[in-house]
Amino acid sequence: MKVFKLLPPPSERMGVILALSSIKDICIIEYGPEGTMHYAFGLVKKYNLQSSNNFFTTGMKEKDAVFGDVENLKTAIVEIDKKYNPKVIFVITSSICDIIGTDVMPICKECSLKVKAKIAVFENIGFDRDFSTGIERVYTQLANLYSDKSRKKEEMTCNILGMSIDTYNYLSDLKELKRILKEYLNCSVNSVFTANSSVSEIENSNNASFNIVLRKEALQCAQIYKERSNIPYYYGKLPYGLKGTINWIKEISEKFSIKINEEKLKAEKNEADNIFRNFIMFQRTNLNKDVILSGNYDMLRSIYGFFNDELKFNIKKMIVNHDNYNHINKENDLYCFYHDELQVIKTVESFKDALILGDGILCNEYKNKRNVYQISNPNYNKINLYEFTPYVGFRGALYLIQELRNFLEEVKNESNHKKSE
Repeated sequence: MKVFKLLPPPSERMGVILALSSIKDICIIEYGPEGTMHYAFGLVKKYNLQSSNNFFTTGMKEKDAVFGDVENLKTAIVEIDKKYNPKVIFVITSSICDIIGTDVMPICKECSLKVKAKIAVFENIGFDRDFSTGIERVYTQLANLYSDKSRKKEEMTCNILGMSIDTYNYLSDLKELKRILKEYLNCSVNSVFTANSSVSEIENSNNASFNIVLRKEALQCAQIYKERSNIPYYYGKLPYGLKGTINWIKEISEKFSIKINEEKLKAEKNEADNIFRNFIMFQRTNLNKDVILSGNYDMLRSIYGFFNDELKFNIKKMIVNHDNYNHINKENDLYCFYHDELQVIKTVESFKDALILGDGILCNEYKNKRNVYQISNPNYNKINLYEFTPYVGFRGALYLIQELRNFLEEVKNESNHKKSE
């Protein structure tokens, strides 16, 4: 059994719950004891989900596990359908259910004849896989449920695949992505998988002109839509920084033959240039340029160019806080994958003077030893409810520069104070 100093990455089960939790018009039933769902709901709140009343548990007792009694699950499905009238009921099997080998699928098929809601099941959730696998399963399941060959194509519309509540600052980032697509490419967002989405929007996903994939976990989902609904997709680096945002816009433009509003693009770039130049001037006197980043893989591979090339930090290591990327060459010295906590701690300790710009777990652990600033989940106590403080896009670049400048000034003042004592 492993002993953890830091919190381990959330499980595959938590990934399923995180990806489903912000979808409207659904209910989530866990076939398991009360304690596991209570803990899960508490963790979901740490990801800044504003409100959710769609979590339920069957409250499995010892006798249910011993004798294989499934009446609680049948009753829960029928009662929830009648009381809440959801469009979909997602049934998740708990670890206890998987251990004793209860076959939930035929039970749900039987119940589907008695209810109006569509029933979807997540079972055989592994102990050896982390949350990124669970999130991938949700996106894939939704594509299997709703992708369809017969569709009414709506020109200049897209789906955003890969934005869920486990994405730090997702409220603001989603708003900025929608703004960029509308102002520079005249493209409206049709549906989002899955942050602040609804079943009605996801049902309409087949009508989009194309899909934009934000993370590797949504690639299989995009491929299903391409095969079944003939919807092409784009998957590239996320729009962090000035250059990253311009590249993102241009790559989407070229991929789908969309004309860019060059006048608006040039105007916003010119407004940002002066702020960038001032920050670079500040960096010439900044002695704290070494940085360790942590977060999910797609965020890190995208934000690297912004921090390292545009803002002139020295990125020493990037800690990926999950381990579902077997296709990546892990011999790359820049990355440290979170499959071994001792390796993570050793990585941080090997760069003793480096700033930590990362997830809440790492920042909380080193807040009394290092200068830390949170830019990713998992989260301890930060709240991001205001929708106009993005990290992506032009506005995100300027907001991050403002926050980093203030952060570095505090670091500088603290250092000067210690020297004067």
